[in-house]
Amino acid sequence: MPLTTEKRENTAAAKKSKTWLWSLLTIAGALVLLVGSALAYVLTVNKNIYPNVYTDGIKLGGLSVEQAASVTADHVRAKTSGFAVTLIAPDVSLTVTAEDINAQYDAGATAQNAYNIGRTGSIFVRARDIWKAYFSRVDIPLTPNLGVSKHELTEIAADIAAQTDVPVSQYSYTIGETSIIIKNAESGFKVDQSAVIDTLISHFEMLNNADVVIEPLEIKPDAFDVEALQRIVYKDPWNAYLDVESQREAKIIAHQVGVSFDADRLRDELANSDRAEIIVPLILTQPEITQQMLQESLFRDQLATFTTYLTASNLPRTSNIRLAATHINGLILVPGDVFSFNETVGQRTAARGFQEAGAYVRGRLVPELGGGICQLSTTVYNAALFSNLKIVERSNHSMTVGYVPLGQDAMVSWGTSDIRFENDRNYPIQILSEQKGGSVTVIIMGTKEDDNKVSIERQTLSTTPFSRVEQLNPDLPAGTSRTIQEGHIGYVVDTYRVIKDANGNVISRTFEAKSRYNRTDMLVEVGPGVVTPDPTPTPTPTPEPPDEGTTPTPSPSPNPTPTPESTPTPDPEETPNPLPI
Repeated sequence: MPLTTEKRENTAAAKKSKTWLWSLLTIAGALVLLVGSALAYVLTVNKNIYPNVYTDGIKLGGLSVEQAASVTADHVRAKTSGFAVTLIAPDVSLTVTAEDINAQYDAGATAQNAYNIGRTGSIFVRARDIWKAYFSRVDIPLTPNLGVSKHELTEIAADIAAQTDVPVSQYSYTIGETSIIIKNAESGFKVDQSAVIDTLISHFEMLNNADVVIEPLEIKPDAFDVEALQRIVYKDPWNAYLDVESQREAKIIAHQVGVSFDADRLRDELANSDRAEIIVPLILTQPEITQQMLQESLFRDQLATFTTYLTASNLPRTSNIRLAATHINGLILVPGDVFSFNETVGQRTAARGFQEAGAYVRGRLVPELGGGICQLSTTVYNAALFSNLKIVERSNHSMTVGYVPLGQDAMVSWGTSDIRFENDRNYPIQILSEQKGGSVTVIIMGTKEDDNKVSIERQTLSTTPFSRVEQLNPDLPAGTSRTIQEGHIGYVVDTYRVIKDANGNVISRTFEAKSRYNRTDMLVEVGPGVVTPDPTPTPTPTPEPPDEGTTPTPSPSPNPTPTPESTPTPDPEETPNPLPI
């Protein structure tokens, strides 16, 4: 089938394109061979530095390595002879020459680096570097050897710092009696010596004359610690108080004035004030009781004194009371302390000097170690009552006693019954006790805070008469009798504490205690032929309350104790004296 005109044209175009492609490939191959031949020639035949290679402005191209080293050395000598870098810092200027730092440069290394242009790296890197060296300019740096200058550079940097550094001024303060004076802080400035050294090295490497401004670093002061100052300054106010070491030896601990300051105000001034000093007023809080006040008021007043009477000739009983009184005498109670008779006097034993004397045991009078000291515990109890102290524990006797009115006795027994009271006043108290002659006295010293007076009222709720019980004793002479146990009427009595002001007006009347005294029959031994009298006695009226005051006149018991007690008039000089503090 014959070719059409269009097909003939396409065939001719394809042949023409192939012709051009083969022509281009041929030209490229020739160029590669040409460049390769030229590069082989340059690399193998040219032994000098390639053209257009410079260092620090001088041309090394076309020179041999030896020639380039000589030219570089001459250039360095000429340039460093007048080269200097001036360091400028606040208030100081320092010029540094090459001689100052013994600057050295390696001309041989510089020449070798120039020669290596186009001779290191891959074939493509070499070709590129050679092209640049022939058709443009290649600059290489001088090769310094400034390691030998390290010592000189360090000294120069330290010299600049010594003349420029300003130490930071931290906050400081002085605590006075009425204020705190705070010296304001100021920033310091410090030269970065390592940066100075790096700057000098950089300029000497390039042999670049320049004035270099050194900017010291600002060192800010530490923030003021307001909380730490508070911990140092702050004091709680406290009253002067009595430190009792052994309940008999005591010393006054001085008061403390409270100290503080307005922390928020101080923070505001620290943030906004540029004054050299900040004055912080101290806030002083005075205590309620100062050392002087306590010294002047300590044991100043007699809160109460109470005396009961005894038969001094009953030697064991009197001795027990006297011994127990010595354990109590001088005892000090600070506010909140609780007095315990048993803890203070201790166990009544023969080894501690106590003797056998009459005491109530299960309704009968029997000999017992420490017998009679209930009279002292009763005296202590009444002194506490009339001092208007809080009674914590008290028990009445099982039967009535003759040395105080009904409802005002206080029985003690080791391990079972105690008399305890609390110093619920605002000041310390001291208990003084002494047995002398026919009496025993307890005085409570303290600090009066008012003129109120205490009295005791009693109300007899019931009485139970005793009976006479006879027992035949054929050994007794006919018609005779012998009492072997006294009878006691039983009572139930309520006592009330009445507080009156200086004008006699009643402030309060409070229930104090309920006392129950057992009836005890009279036991009588009779001989043959004795006529029995009426066994039921008429109850004796309840004693009247003592006069308001602290030393009531003793009233006869409605039922005397088996050991009668005399009631001598107390000698006013026979009262205990306070122990010195």
